[in-house]
Amino acid sequence: MRTEKLSIYGQTINYTVRVSDRAQRLRVAVYADGDVIVTKPKGTKLSTLKHFVESKKDWIAKKLESHKTNTIPELRITSDKHFEKHKNQSLKLVRQKVEHWNKELGYEFENINVKQLKSRWGSCSSKKNLNFNYKILYLPEQLQDYVIVHELCHLKQLNHSPKFWNLVASILPDYSDLKSNIRTI
Repeated sequence: MRTEKLSIYGQTINYTVRVSDRAQRLRVAVYADGDVIVTKPKGTKLSTLKHFVESKKDWIAKKLESHKTNTIPELRITSDKHFEKHKNQSLKLVRQKVEHWNKELGYEFENINVKQLKSRWGSCSSKKNLNFNYKILYLPEQLQDYVIVHELCHLKQLNHSPKFWNLVASILPDYSDLKSNIRTI
């Protein structure tokens, strides 16, 4: 990984460049803690990357500003101390919600974990382990439920195919709005 600089309205923003074997296109993400990560496919020229980032600077500035005014300040905290302080409470919440939603679904899974994840709210492994970002604790309840249901549905469809989204919709008919809302956080 390397760090590059971008000038936005007289301000210098550092962004991290991550090379991915799986990436098929350039992608930029702005996180609640202010980190800007640009993912590039292997072999992408630096000049192409810089042109891409330059073309996204207004979007980056908007995202950085919206994160500053985010009404959930805990999402900006990234310390190990904060994780340790809140992980048990988060795990308790996640277990309760998984139990609640899985009563309806009846899916089998192995383990439930909470972790200090940077770019995801949750994940489901092929070994049927469910992992959740401990900061799910700070989301509004509707979004907590969306994350839980999303990962539970991966126990049946380990992808984001139309079958997967149909399964999510059968449980949360308004999933599309929830999906949009969680992306703004």
